[in-house]
Amino acid sequence: MTFGEILAQIISEITGKPKGKIVEIVRAIEAAYPDKQRLSEEVPDDKVEQLLTELRKEKPEIIAQLMEYGMLTDHHHEGNA
Repeated sequence: MTFGEILAQIISEITGKPKGKIVEIVRAIEAAYPDKQRLSEEVPDDKVEQLLTELRKEKPEIIAQLMEYGMLTDHHHEGNA
């Protein structure tokens, strides 16, 4: 699983949007900024669940960032955080 897929999973959980749609957005971001993002970097299988758990703990901060960038509003994540 790539870091981008893991990030898409967390954003999907937060927003309630299908993971496939979020993966498309993540890939577009990576394509737009190839030297800045490492989203296609593979995460070792034994680290995937650990990273998912850590990111789930960061949901409030992720929500705040998505809201700050105008990518999420209050009604997008009610009950998902």
